Amino acid sequence: MLGEMGLNAIKHADRGIGHPPGAPRDFHRGPTRPLPTVDRGDPLQGSPAVVRWLLDEGEIDRNPMERMRPPKLDERPVPVIPDDTIRKLLATCSGRTFEDRRDTAILFVLIDTGARLSEVADLRLDEDLDLEFDELHVISKGRRGRTLPLGRSAMKAMDRYLRARVRHKDEELHWLWVGPRGPSYQVGHRADASAAVSRSRR
Repeated sequence: MLGEMGLNAIKHADRGIGHPPGAPRDFHRGPTRPLPTVDRGDPLQGSPAVVRWLLDEGEIDRNPMERMRPPKLDERPVPVIPDDTIRKLLATCSGRTFEDRRDTAILFVLIDTGARLSEVADLRLDEDLDLEFDELHVISKGRRGRTLPLGRSAMKAMDRYLRARVRHKDEELHWLWVGPRGPSYQVGHRADASAAVSRSRR
């Protein structure tokens, strides 16, 4: 199943021998990109499934990585936006215009969920907004979907925006966020979604 080359590679690695016979030239080069943090922190967790299979089958006596020490990971705290800055952001769109209602809803969604700007900007009205369960369905990196619950303040802001959206000239568009750019939101809607952030810098 494993093949002679693979078995020799595992056994030679276990003995600390240089280049196992039959292995490719770049055998010791290792992965070309860093492993995820969870794998770097636990050598056994990142070990190949073939090693576990060899242990179960009795082909090797021990895991060749069992004596490896996990590296010291950089555990710097993630910067948190101060409350005063959040209040200033919300103050930039505290009016009652359509843009104010929209930008307030965008900000509360970002604050409440911690979602990426691209995730929020790409939201569709009917497919991604669940008003029954107060949730958003977003597509993350790697095209993986996830569900984000919305709190009371975010839903209150969303309700105000949706009531204003019904009266908008482009309310039939399937994008959740609409603005003054006309129907071409497939290209321009991200700029509209980031308007609240850019306005706070003026």
